[in-house]
Formats: sequence, structure tokens, C-alpha cells
Amino acid sequence: MSSSDPLQVFKILLRLAQHRSFSKVAELENMHVSSISRRIETLEAQLGVRLFNRTTRSVSLTPPGRAYLQRVEALLEGFDDAKFQADTASAQLAGPLRIAAPVSFARLHLAPLLTKFSQQYPAIEITVLTSNEISDLVAEEFDLGVRIGGLRSSTLTVRRLASVSRILCASPGYLATHGIPRQPPELKAHRCLIGGYGRGGPQWYFRKLRGHGDSKAGKVSVSGPLRSNQGDVIVRAAQDGLGIALLPSWLVRNELSSGSLVGVLESFRWDFAPSGESHIQVVFPARRTLSNRARAFIDFLIPELAEV
Repeated sequence: MSSSDPLQVFKILLRLAQHRSFSKVAELENMHVSSISRRIETLEAQLGVRLFNRTTRSVSLTPPGRAYLQRVEALLEGFDDAKFQADTASAQLAGPLRIAAPVSFARLHLAPLLTKFSQQYPAIEITVLTSNEISDLVAEEFDLGVRIGGLRSSTLTVRRLASVSRILCASPGYLATHGIPRQPPELKAHRCLIGGYGRGGPQWYFRKLRGHGDSKAGKVSVSGPLRSNQGDVIVRAAQDGLGIALLPSWLVRNELSSGSLVGVLESFRWDFAPSGESHIQVVFPARRTLSNRARAFIDFLIPELAEV
């Protein structure tokens, strides 16, 4: 290791722990596989422990390797913090920034903020890729992702930006024609517009708000003429009077303000799952891998989205 930059060796160690592939790390570092392997072997020899188990198909950390990795993460985190402070103080942030985000949220809330961020950091080159499917941030080399709701991976670091409430809503025209439900079980007799991918019978969960009587939680099975994984499709159908929809507040804020949609059963708190409140959050593989550009963007987003 004496002939190599120690920080580079540590970063190689971290990438190997993430990708579990010498060839992938060699590709990312623009080095030969043999050079990557030699650096890890040299580090292991100096430490006197084996950091990785190696087979023809996979590479995985040993218990001493995991312990060592935690110390390396802390070291690099401190180095990155110092560098970030120096870079931002001298306004030298530049280079690419890749962001993954849900389609509707990017359109409604990220897009209006990109110009403001770019004016603050004109040398940062922003790429925003939108999808309603969960992106693999590491494999697709995103700096960060914006996600709403729960997480499938425990390997991601999370920064919460805002809480998400769900609004049960419909057009005034639909309610005039079909009536206004007064209790959750009455939704079974209504045309409901359903978000998501599943094929089974959906259930909407509710809890009576404080000050409105019994706070006991419940659920109601719903059905209707339309299902879509794209929130904008559900919003438009609800505006056109096709049925009652359960939608995140950030998606229908403008429609509720204009009166094209109105709240239904507002004395209840609604959600898609019994876990209750979800969040808008920024996620990234680990704080140690976060570029200064990504840190600046997260720090920018937190106050901007606080009122969403």
C-alpha cells in the first residue's frame, strides 16, 4: 500500500464491498483486475487478516473485513466532510449529478427547483431520470434517488424531506351524481380509482382523526373501473368524474385548491398500508459515497420541500 494512494485503496475496498466483483470495480476505477486484486492483497498482508472471501462466482466480506470497513467508512466520511466544506466555501462544485425520481413528483416538485439550484451551482451538470419503478442506485450509478413510501433495501442511507398524507377525493360532479359517502364501508358501493401494480382486490386503510370520535383503525376493500401505477392518470380520471381516488397530498394540492377535486371522508386519515404515514425521502447507497454535488443538492432540497 505504500506505493499507492491510501484513499484510493480505501475507496477500492468500499466499492468491492458494494459490487462484490473485482471486474466491476476495475471497470469503475479504470484499472486492471490484477491491479485491484494486488492492492487488496497488499492491504490484507499489512493488516494480517483476510478482508474478503473469494470464490469463482462472488466476493464477500469476512467478519474482520466488515469491522475494518466500518472504520474506513468513518475515516472517509470525515475526509469528505472536510472537502465538502472547502469546496462549497470556494464555490467550486462542478461535474455530473445523476438523480432518480418518480415521474409525477419530478414533474410537479423537482422540475420547478432545478433552475434555482443550477443558478446557485452553474458548473453542476444535472441528469434527472424518472421512473415509477425502483432504480438500483448502485448498479445504475445514480448519485441519489428521491423515493416516496417504504424502502426495500436496508443498505440505503435515508434523509427524510417531508411527510406524506393521503387524500380521499373526487370531483364535485361525481359526488353530485353518486352521492357522498359518510362512513368508510360505504366506499364498497362506489367506483374507486386504484393506484399501484397489484392484481388482487385493493384495500384502503383508515383511522379516525382525534376529535372526531373513535380512533379505532380499519380497512375497506374497494373496486372500480380504473387502475394505474401512474398518479397523473388517476388524478385526471378523478377530475373527469370517473370515481373516488386515494392520492398523496403533494400530487393533488393544486386540484384541491382549484376545486376540481374535493376531499371525501376528511375526518379520517387514509393510507394504502396499515403502517400509516409515509415520507418523501432522499436515498443513496451510503453517506461515504455521496459526492459533494449530491450533498449540495440534498441540502438545497430539505428547506425547499419542507412544505410539500
